[in-house]
Amino acid sequence: MMQVLQYLLVVCISFFPLGANAKLPKVLENLNATVLVVAENKIKNPFDTIIQEDKQDKDRQTPIGLGTGVVISGNGIIITNHHVIEGASNIFIHVYSKTDTKKYPVKVIGVDAITDIAVLQITTLPLPKSISSVTWAEEITIAEIGDDIYTIGHPQGMGWTVSKGVIGHTERNVTSPWQTFIQHDSLIMPGNSGGGMFDEQGHLAGINTILIPSRDQTNTQAWSLSVTIEDVKWSFERIMKYGKPRRPALNVTVDYDDKLKQLSITPNSGSNAEKSGITGKNILLKVNNAEVTSYPELFKILKTKKDGDSITVETFANEKVSTYTFELENWNILGELEVKTD
Repeated sequence: MMQVLQYLLVVCISFFPLGANAKLPKVLENLNATVLVVAENKIKNPFDTIIQEDKQDKDRQTPIGLGTGVVISGNGIIITNHHVIEGASNIFIHVYSKTDTKKYPVKVIGVDAITDIAVLQITTLPLPKSISSVTWAEEITIAEIGDDIYTIGHPQGMGWTVSKGVIGHTERNVTSPWQTFIQHDSLIMPGNSGGGMFDEQGHLAGINTILIPSRDQTNTQAWSLSVTIEDVKWSFERIMKYGKPRRPALNVTVDYDDKLKQLSITPNSGSNAEKSGITGKNILLKVNNAEVTSYPELFKILKTKKDGDSITVETFANEKVSTYTFELENWNILGELEVKTD
């Protein structure tokens, strides 16, 4: 208990009164659905640097990482970022309550390191009385450029802080084509990671993941990035079904010709694509009988598959159209070898 006293003091003094005239939609419900995630002995990550040391024992220092989580179901299922809990030996949460300062242990149901999503579940029964769950944003209500949004999290340990912003862009890709971000200017800092970004209806529209600092050497924040709810749902549903993403990979190098508006693929050495008979560079015509001329079209098809599924590609090379069928491999194991970015 002593080792968490420091941040609990921060949590307790960070509450603010909310009256009936609160202007943000569903803000009280979403505060109750937001938890403080505490990860002991976690791996330090550049996206989230709130690490405190256990000073109780002078001969032992235990790194404690603080992040945010969102309760998404009545049985205590929580979504957060993978990097918040990565490598942790013990994980527990605290809830939004002035009187309940208990730490509730959680178990990891599964993680998706590429999308940076982790799914946890509270293991203590009965569940905390104060928690509620968020409402997913539906496709027709997904935030658009210029929309107002708000975020909830624990920036630099300041528990349950609400910040408001505007959507600046809805499709940013930083590290992977499997991870699409919404860009906005709501203030997030280390400690916000894994928390919710909520749309104008108060629905969960993204998971806060990365802050982009300015380049003027002042270390101030320029932009915030939240994983889109579409990608969050995809990872969550895969984890709940399989225990892991089972993300499929063609295991080929993909090139895009902007002038001709076409994709080409080259099988990687030893890949199932190569074993099926594909050699050299081929123009990609169809995947499973659907025409494919862009990255989004290709990944839209791949998102419906899992590793081990069979896939058929139609290509053009050496003045000949050919069809090949092979088994999809696992992207997570192969690493990000598929997309040529230079």
